[in-house]
Amino acid sequence: MAQWFVQRSGDVIGPLSPAELLTLVRSGVVKPATMIRKDDMAWLQASEVGGLFEAAMRPTILSYCPRCDSLLETVPCECPKCRSQVQQPRTRIIENTINDDASCDSPESNDA
Repeated sequence: MAQWFVQRSGDVIGPLSPAELLTLVRSGVVKPATMIRKDDMAWLQASEVGGLFEAAMRPTILSYCPRCDSLLETVPCECPKCRSQVQQPRTRIIENTINDDASCDSPESNDA
């Protein structure tokens, strides 16, 4: 799985999973001008990563065991808590937005 890194205020945050990177985009920590990189690739502005901000806006679908309400990573599966076989989970859809409130973030450093 790809690992992502983010430059913020002179520090490097990471490694991050793709899901963690999307969380930072949604929270407004990663903005279009934020410098990021994937694995050992060169640093680039987040706006240059095709589909990153569009992906952050897509709904998140969470799956839960219908028997014990445990959050499931994949479906179909065996629930890690109650061990029941789950073919049709209970789902929750989260509509995502991107927080673009500039006051929630300190100025970013673009130094490599």
